[in-house]
Amino acid sequence: MGKVVAERRSEGVFIMQLKDVRPETFTKEIHCDRCGRVALLGDAEFEEMVSIESRAGYGSVFGDGNDVNVDLCQHCLKLVLGQWLRVSEPGDRQVQLDKMLSRFDPERHGGEFPGAADSGPQAETAPERHWNCRVIETALPDGETWYAVHEVHYENGRPIMYTELPTTVDWSSEDGAEAGLRRLKKFQEALRKPALKLSDFEN
Repeated sequence: MGKVVAERRSEGVFIMQLKDVRPETFTKEIHCDRCGRVALLGDAEFEEMVSIESRAGYGSVFGDGNDVNVDLCQHCLKLVLGQWLRVSEPGDRQVQLDKMLSRFDPERHGGEFPGAADSGPQAETAPERHWNCRVIETALPDGETWYAVHEVHYENGRPIMYTELPTTVDWSSEDGAEAGLRRLKKFQEALRKPALKLSDFEN
């Protein structure tokens, strides 16, 4: 490499960056945690292995902050979870995404994807419930407007209730050292979304 640089410099060309190569780690073998099947890099079974890597969060049955990992071959995946797997053609995913985006209304959903309630008559048979932190706007009798972060619960994509008292940034020692940061992240996400009014909870 030094000789090449010297020759190029003698021609009046200055090289500001010198390139080199270095070895990097890669996965060459995967063992199925259930049946023990071994898949080697280059085999068809290797490409069909499913690896799950997750960090358990607050309230998880695995313990807040713990790492959850598993490697399964396609055969065990189908045998254990087959009845719950959603298998679709490659183009179906884009069609579904296009439908969801076409129903998206920033004012109504506030950063949330539309739920089953936006899908039509079948919505009542397919309830969807979740919660997050949102800013609630409240008009006080003296004319002042008050804002606070509450936990908001949704059904079919619509907010249906919220906690009476504003949520706080608190956690226990069992939640882990990073629990406070995760709690603050939920607050940050809430502040990026439009504030909800009491009228948003009226059916």
